Amino acid sequence: MPTTLGTCIGNQMPERIQAGRYLPYTAYPVFKIPISQPGVLWAAFSTLSYQSDYGLLAPIEDEALIASYTELLIQALEREQAPEE
Repeated sequence: MPTTLGTCIGNQMPERIQAGRYLPYTAYPVFKIPISQPGVLWAAFSTLSYQSDYGLLAPIEDEALIASYTELLIQALEREQAPEE
């Protein structure tokens, strides 16, 4: 079961998980895992700082920084030809 930060993902709807060759630049299959709580995974990654908070106890609340990281993530997904969903 795929996990992130100690949480299983896809366990809410395992029958909807798909595997296939969705990326045009590789023959390797990847998983499409439906997320029942949009934004939870990105929030977990974008609002923590290993440099200033090694224990990851205090989320970053700087809206400009979060917006900047969001834009960088969008650019990376586009560069990697990630599927729209």
